Amino acid sequence: MTGGNKEPPKAGDQMVEEITDPDGNVMFRAVYELEQDPQAAKLRRAATDEPSLRAVKKEEVWLDKEFEEIQEKEPTEGPVTRGAAAGAAKVGVDAAKVGLEIAKFGWEFIKDNKPVVDLQIASTSILSAEDKNGLHYYGAKQGRTGAYQYRVYNWPFEKWTAVDIKVELAGTYYAKPPAGVPAGFYLPSVYFNVPVCTVYWPYSASASAVVMSPANIGTPNNVNPMCEVVAKINVRSVIESFNRTFKFKAVGANGFSGQ
Repeated sequence: MTGGNKEPPKAGDQMVEEITDPDGNVMFRAVYELEQDPQAAKLRRAATDEPSLRAVKKEEVWLDKEFEEIQEKEPTEGPVTRGAAAGAAKVGVDAAKVGLEIAKFGWEFIKDNKPVVDLQIASTSILSAEDKNGLHYYGAKQGRTGAYQYRVYNWPFEKWTAVDIKVELAGTYYAKPPAGVPAGFYLPSVYFNVPVCTVYWPYSASASAVVMSPANIGTPNNVNPMCEVVAKINVRSVIESFNRTFKFKAVGANGFSGQ
């Protein structure tokens, strides 16, 4: 736990699950009360000191209606499910139809409570199918959405923090193509930056992303690729599990934005 008082969660504590946008505005907040869970206490192994608690939701407030609708529409299974992988395969076909090459349709960017720092396996690119080498493109700009923050902590006095994660879609855009490739602006790198990823026992966290709906919103001779990137953050413990979905957009000429 964090802060001056490092007390672990205990029965009677109130716990908050909270999400804020890059400007610090609260998008969602839920308040839970921690209670003793007799069943968990009976089943836990004697060799562990896992807390025998359960979280009972007392209040839930959605302050961003679009974010609420995303949660209602998107499935909340774990990272990159079989269905998502099948959907990504279809997306690959759709991308090819508009002359785009997407290097990777799904990837994990938080694993075992830590950010995945190898961008070769945790990023993608959207280039012309006629030249898939990002080093051949030039003049790219760096961009990012600004960080969304996901927290689980003690309420109303913050005696402990269980989860503190910040994520933002980032990368390079506005890249001009080499000779022989249709003019336009391409995306040599698209990835999640994780400036904060602090997860305390008994919680664990993972996160994954899937590229969806690629399109050329420019013309065949002046390409402007666009896609949605759907990210899922999964936080689990014996106390409670949380699954939240975030949507972002990447556009060759304009960069990255949250939805």
